[in-house]
Amino acid sequence: MAYAPPVAVFAAFSIDPVATVEALQDPSVTAIARMMSPRKYVGFIYDVISKSRPRHRCTFSVVNRGLPEISKKRFIDASMCVPISPTTYHPLGREPFHPNKLLPWKDLYTADTRVTLRVVTKLMDTRPAVTISEQDLNRIYRIAVEDATHQRKLALGQVPFIDGPPIPSDAQTSGTVDDYSSEFDYEVEDPGDEPRPPEWFPQIDPEAFAEHRRRLAALDASTAPNSDEEEEPDSDDSFSSLSTWSLKENPAYMTMPIVNVEYDLSTVGELNDPQLLLDEMAALEM
Repeated sequence: MAYAPPVAVFAAFSIDPVATVEALQDPSVTAIARMMSPRKYVGFIYDVISKSRPRHRCTFSVVNRGLPEISKKRFIDASMCVPISPTTYHPLGREPFHPNKLLPWKDLYTADTRVTLRVVTKLMDTRPAVTISEQDLNRIYRIAVEDATHQRKLALGQVPFIDGPPIPSDAQTSGTVDDYSSEFDYEVEDPGDEPRPPEWFPQIDPEAFAEHRRRLAALDASTAPNSDEEEEPDSDDSFSSLSTWSLKENPAYMTMPIVNVEYDLSTVGELNDPQLLLDEMAALEM
């Protein structure tokens, strides 16, 4: 048992419309929320938790089948993703993430769709959880900066959009970095111009993160919250020294979608298009 959501884990999730609008205390809005039928999605969670916070704001990098489609409006191309092993193909030869268990789909990528959602903090059985290695976790920051750099250059017209050919039928078992080397090697010439990581990315202090991992190890031995501890408010204030969030002062936090999370990915069935998730979130905007 461990407190959910843990860091660096793949999870199935679906929006809880009624819980999301509960703070509005509007019966008509609640009635509309009850009529919604949210779908399930799979995403990779970034977060640093405290067991005494009733909810956590998490960033989900939504898992999708296939490479991202080019969007000249959002300055997204097929390179802005990471394959999930055993998928290996990437237009620039980016190394896959290597989860501790195989996900039950083929041609998987953590795509460009990243959303910020709230998750209820509670004890959950983490044995079915699919996680990535510490080495892969350490790559996330660098990949985020690489994609932010590339996106900026796309916006300025300095580089072409990269398209990916149809994924070969043997992409699950073959393909290496050399097979898919790229003619593009982006570097920022002026260090002063190097972009900040994307706004969605929680910039975590390494020492604080190490302490968080030690706390998680201790929490794994627990079976219930400590009733003697004072409950923290549902906010990020107490974590200001640990993590910097672009939405910290955003009043929309109170109606940010709340999601139900589970670790058994077999309950999902076919993966849903991340665009459907964005549509569901838009329907809840007040």
